[in-house]
Amino acid sequence: MVRKLVSVAITCCFVGSVVAEADIKNLLEMDLDEILKVNVATGTSNAISEAPSIVSVITQEDIKAMGATTLAEAVEQIPGLHVSNSVNRLTSLFGIRGIRNNNTPNVLVLIDGVNIAEITALSVPYAFRYPVNFIKRIELIRGPGSAVYGADAFSGVINIITQSPSDLAGTSAGVNVGSFEYSEAWINSQFSVDDLSVALSITRQRKGNDSERVTQYGVLQRDGEFDNIHVNATYHELTFNGWYWRSEQEMGSGAGIIGNDIDRDISETISAQLRWVTDIDKFTRFETDASYTNHKLDGLFQLFPEGTWPVGDDGNLFLPPLLL
Repeated sequence: MVRKLVSVAITCCFVGSVVAEADIKNLLEMDLDEILKVNVATGTSNAISEAPSIVSVITQEDIKAMGATTLAEAVEQIPGLHVSNSVNRLTSLFGIRGIRNNNTPNVLVLIDGVNIAEITALSVPYAFRYPVNFIKRIELIRGPGSAVYGADAFSGVINIITQSPSDLAGTSAGVNVGSFEYSEAWINSQFSVDDLSVALSITRQRKGNDSERVTQYGVLQRDGEFDNIHVNATYHELTFNGWYWRSEQEMGSGAGIIGNDIDRDISETISAQLRWVTDIDKFTRFETDASYTNHKLDGLFQLFPEGTWPVGDDGNLFLPPLLL
């Protein structure tokens, strides 16, 4: 089974602005610009105190302090937001203010402002375990954001902002290991060629099964491998953000996959955004951007392999009483 989605979006805006004369307001925003200004509430930069929504910001320093290794671990610290695992391929579910279901179509997840929703999963790619090594900050709306972002933002928005070339210096790398055969290796690097500046991030994760998590159908199958690559570049007034995600994992649990040796999900996502921003004069700025997203999912499985479950004369599956 192969499912594929390609989407392309192009937007333009022409904005006129007047220089503020309130010196005290400018003074209060100095040096705290990256922390106090958010884009997620209105799509434009605003002081967090002026955002017309309940907005939370998780900085890079916050993520390091809490020891989170994935997006789900980072955002579950926010009051009013609950993270759980879906029975459908163990994808992370984000519930905000008690609103949740099996696919989280009501929470919009963005990377650098680009929607990464996968149409068959309704929210994020299957087995989405976004690493935190390249995150600059996370902005969250707790509450409806549909006026700006459409129906997918019914209960909230999560915007992941990655690091630009100016946020990195040189090269850094790290390795993490943990229980259940968990391992992670990552590298972030920044380099320049003339006026072109590039930030590159590569992360590879692996996780194994938990023999103590036993369902009525056996041990919960959760092992998988995950690759995450980012390329962010700037050239004069042009900005490029590219993202590649690949996961290969067991489908989880259930009667249909018992005895099945090929039940694997292979999910791939490619996302790119090219943006041009230029100041026409000190009062006016012109912005335009184009984005591209491609999702591909290969589901490899055999439903009820021969000899695994008995089938009655009427063609219906027979289950022992303990599994009913």
